[in-house]
Amino acid sequence: MQSEPASSLMNYSAASGGEPTPERLDNYQNGFQMKTTLIRTRAKLPGHVLDLFWEYSKKKLSWQEDADLIIRKVLESGGWDSVKWLIATTGYAWLKSWMLERRGAGLDAKRLRFWQLTLSLPKDTVDAWIADNNSNPWQGRGIR
Repeated sequence: MQSEPASSLMNYSAASGGEPTPERLDNYQNGFQMKTTLIRTRAKLPGHVLDLFWEYSKKKLSWQEDADLIIRKVLESGGWDSVKWLIATTGYAWLKSWMLERRGAGLDAKRLRFWQLTLSLPKDTVDAWIADNNSNPWQGRGIR
């Protein structure tokens, strides 16, 4: 994974498509569900994202049906291009809401700290997720 300054990640969605699109705008009047619907009906999975799913049939994966799975996989093991694509597709505010709704989505402490900084997640909230993960006897099973 190549190193890029954080500012390039934050400017990616504006630089990648020019004009704002419905997928990139947060629609606070109609709420989270409308935004989710817009994203889920229009996103196309690029090859670098599909490459993360070696254990799945790539022909059967779709953003419309598998958005949560795709987001989790990109958050936990996606490269820089996949992370930039995810942010350009969902937007920061939507992705932050998604993370908060799923209480960190089961990510490990290292990744949670990265996303805490990237999405401006509250430190106390992330600390609680990490504590929950550490107290869960199933967390990290199989890792020796």
